[in-house]
Amino acid sequence: MGIVSYYIPLIAYAGCFIAALLAIFVRTELGLIYLALFIPLQNILNRMQIFPLGNHFIDILVFSSVIGCLIRGSNEGKMFDKKTLIVPILLYACFSFVSLLLGLSNVNIDTGGLLDDNRLRDWKNLMLLPVIYFVSVNSFKDRGWTKLLVCVIVFSLFLTDISFNREFRWYKTYHYTHDMRVSGPFVYLGANELGAFFAQYGVLLLALLFYPAGKFGKLLFGIVFGFNFYCLMYSFSRAGYLAFPIGVAFILFLKSKKLLILLIVLIVMLFLAPKLLPVKLLPVSVIERIEMTTLSEEEKIKRMDKQGGDKEPEFDPSAEGRFDLWDSALEMFKQNPLFGAGYRSFSYIHHIDTHNNFLKILAELGIIGLLIYLYLYYLAFKSGWQLYRNAKDSFLKNLGLGFAGCVIANMVVNVTHDNWSYINLMGFYWIIWGLVVRSNMQIEKKMNAGK
Repeated sequence: MGIVSYYIPLIAYAGCFIAALLAIFVRTELGLIYLALFIPLQNILNRMQIFPLGNHFIDILVFSSVIGCLIRGSNEGKMFDKKTLIVPILLYACFSFVSLLLGLSNVNIDTGGLLDDNRLRDWKNLMLLPVIYFVSVNSFKDRGWTKLLVCVIVFSLFLTDISFNREFRWYKTYHYTHDMRVSGPFVYLGANELGAFFAQYGVLLLALLFYPAGKFGKLLFGIVFGFNFYCLMYSFSRAGYLAFPIGVAFILFLKSKKLLILLIVLIVMLFLAPKLLPVKLLPVSVIERIEMTTLSEEEKIKRMDKQGGDKEPEFDPSAEGRFDLWDSALEMFKQNPLFGAGYRSFSYIHHIDTHNNFLKILAELGIIGLLIYLYLYYLAFKSGWQLYRNAKDSFLKNLGLGFAGCVIANMVVNVTHDNWSYINLMGFYWIIWGLVVRSNMQIEKKMNAGK
């Protein structure tokens, strides 16, 4: 381990305990702000594991922030107001835990009971996200602190871009090959999750670009947005390629119809008449990655000769393999349509993810679980939309719009993978949701006071 790669994690590790103490005894916001800086940087979090309790970096900051939140929240008023959306989020947490217990009896998992079941660890990690939301919505009641946290998130996105580029810069990118797909700072997660990360938060960055932060502020947001787009391109995530323009189109529809028309024209020209364009809009390797989703006639013939059978393949093996997994998820759902087979049961039976989070939840948590999941999406989008419509402050207005676009992008990327369960990917989502809900509550309070 080099000097830099040792001392940076060491400093971050030491800062964790300082931030934890400050969160408990001074200001709760400081714990969450420090955590936000490192949420996507799993490469740094991994290097902290050589230090005592280093593998509990996130747990320590979350736990200390909760304590600080409870201490100060009890003095400032109700923390479990229905307007904080605590009821549906608690319902989601409780139902997923019941589903975890259900999986013990419905699925033949070789464990010594719940405490020895790795699914309990997965559930605990998933529940960190609602807990982070709880801290966010109950702590950030001041616009200045909200703005500071958003700036820290943007800076963390920039660090993520740099970390990705440090790993990717050694690859020759003219033609696409599978070994070009890197996970960047995510380490344990793959390129698809990284692409989802860049897609959904790229939409947020675009909305923040419409905030009149002055030339210097716009330049900084623009630089991070540009780096983010570069990283998204070379993540070679086809779900990210789909989610990002959909989210961008949503933002531009509300903020700039002219730019939206330009975006549509460029996309149409890119796929229908690329030779008419004076310059290539995307690198060749990126275009090859998109085009390989469907097979050419020559490739279809080769695949049929190799595999045999009468059915003509339409998609690349990766896409077709997902269709088979989706069929398996639907079969599992049919066996337990109401409550599902149990939380995290599919991956333990098939040793692979469903590559579609909607079908995964349908198979594991049933119709009830899927309805709760979709309801959370509805509430999240509604929160962002409400802030965009009601806020007079330009920063909060664009934050609400950006979060609403982020929700749309997240729904799209979850069609092809589980991009919901990981704190590296979803931590910012839940933090910003808390900021948006609290801002809505503050605005409503002022409106009621003025009547």
